[in-house]
Amino acid sequence: MAELKRVLTEPWDVNRRLAQLGLTSEVLTKAVESAQAAWSACTENDPPNFPGIASWAAAVRSLREDLGLQQWTRVNDTGQPLIVNADETVALTCTSADENTGREGVFDPKTNSTKGPRTKEKVECNAWLFPELAEDERVRNDAARRRRINTWLLLIHRDVVLGQVRSELSRPVGLDPEGHIDGWSERIILPPFDFEPNCEALPDDGSGSDGGDIDIEIKRRA
Repeated sequence: MAELKRVLTEPWDVNRRLAQLGLTSEVLTKAVESAQAAWSACTENDPPNFPGIASWAAAVRSLREDLGLQQWTRVNDTGQPLIVNADETVALTCTSADENTGREGVFDPKTNSTKGPRTKEKVECNAWLFPELAEDERVRNDAARRRRINTWLLLIHRDVVLGQVRSELSRPVGLDPEGHIDGWSERIILPPFDFEPNCEALPDDGSGSDGGDIDIEIKRRA
């Protein structure tokens, strides 16, 4: 069962909700700006997938540096980089998404890259509202433990036509048949900013890697 989607756009509403999550728009925007700076520094001499990797890595690094000062912890589980708050209730990472990112409209954003089985498990866990309804006690306890950690994605879209970067912090609850995340229970829209397109930079067609799967592997006890 999926939650009713909320889309927050007003600054006061965005700041209030981010504060509840232990975040600020300044920290998130800085991460997005770092991603853009890394992408802009790339040229046609770089490997085709490097701009996406460099952009993604810069955003992750920025979040970890700033949130690490607030007692958030780096988590590298099976190569997936997240940062988790002190209460272990919020996990955060970054990924690129399509042109609907950062916009309130008819269509929701969709991640550019497909996600693996661990991400699918986490998304399904985000979407399962009532683990206490499971009949098996072991399943119920395991689901409740995993349900405690909510995974949020900082979605970033670079519009090279408009020269604009749009972003949002959103909570995933659904995937399409190909494995792209396209369902969200909550979307927190951040202010866009403009950039000067670098004529030497590779175009952002959404085909580059942005770090791959995003999840914490959670193993069931025997």
